[in-house]
Amino acid sequence: MGIVCWEFRHEDNNHVIKLKHNVFIGKSSVYFDDKKAFTKRTFLGDEIKHSFKLEGQECVLLIEPKGLNYDYGLEVNGEDIPMMAEEEKEPIEWWTWIFVILCGIIPIIFIESLILMAIGIGGAVKCIAIARRRGVEKKKKIILCLKTTLLAWIYLGIFYFIVNKITEYFLKIYT
Repeated sequence: MGIVCWEFRHEDNNHVIKLKHNVFIGKSSVYFDDKKAFTKRTFLGDEIKHSFKLEGQECVLLIEPKGLNYDYGLEVNGEDIPMMAEEEKEPIEWWTWIFVILCGIIPIIFIESLILMAIGIGGAVKCIAIARRRGVEKKKKIILCLKTTLLAWIYLGIFYFIVNKITEYFLKIYT
């Protein structure tokens, strides 16, 4: 999901317009000063031009597909508003890769199960996302990655146990 922000001044007040654009389902949610203004759905890959009014201001939101990415633009009363700089993510530290590998082993070992592959890949991606968060102390990030990895392996154990019990049951019936 892409999140883009613009900041502008109107009547001596700073205002922020935030767009949350889910490119997979075509859902665009617009927030004005952290309050939801509206949500619209469109078809994937369509050029989108939302016109709306906020506190008497004529606003036009542009979403243009550019290959696999999108370009975003905002006009307020005919004036182009520059996007706010995106917050840089923290670099991935060495300890993150330990948790990514521990989660990544699951789909390698159990390649025949799509569910287990999703659990393993999901855990690895979540650990990377946790490690890149800004403003969270290192100790808390490590604990969250540890919990995520343990949860992935617990799900593996539960799934494996259930599948074995079902297999034993059907083997008894049909043999």
